[in-house]
Amino acid sequence: MYNLQVFRHIIYALKQRQGIKVTLHHVVANDFDADTGNQEIELSSKTVYKAIVGSEEILRAFGPNLGADYGGAVDFNKRLILIDKFDLPRDFVFNRNDQVEVGDEQWRVNKLHNISNIAYLIEAESAEDG
Repeated sequence: MYNLQVFRHIIYALKQRQGIKVTLHHVVANDFDADTGNQEIELSSKTVYKAIVGSEEILRAFGPNLGADYGGAVDFNKRLILIDKFDLPRDFVFNRNDQVEVGDEQWRVNKLHNISNIAYLIEAESAEDG
């Protein structure tokens, strides 16, 4: 219990110092008409005002330690995004089709880690890559 309280305080401090605004785009419905080839996607957007976004500098600093996770090479088209669960609605559920907008950049959710029901750690990759 004590470790979770410490972790909550760390997240709170990071949010106050480095928190930036991100927008989560959640796919609610995805309809495809096979006759016409049209695809309709319904999105729900949620703004999180204090998310922690790991930048390229963080990846460079821990680059040698990321070798096992990233196959020995650090890909700078990836970001780590930490979002406090208190900043999201209770019924919000991530899926692989979701995107995170940071400034004017779009990032696709690649992996999602639920950290002790306190926060989400999102591994995202650039959506502009194609």
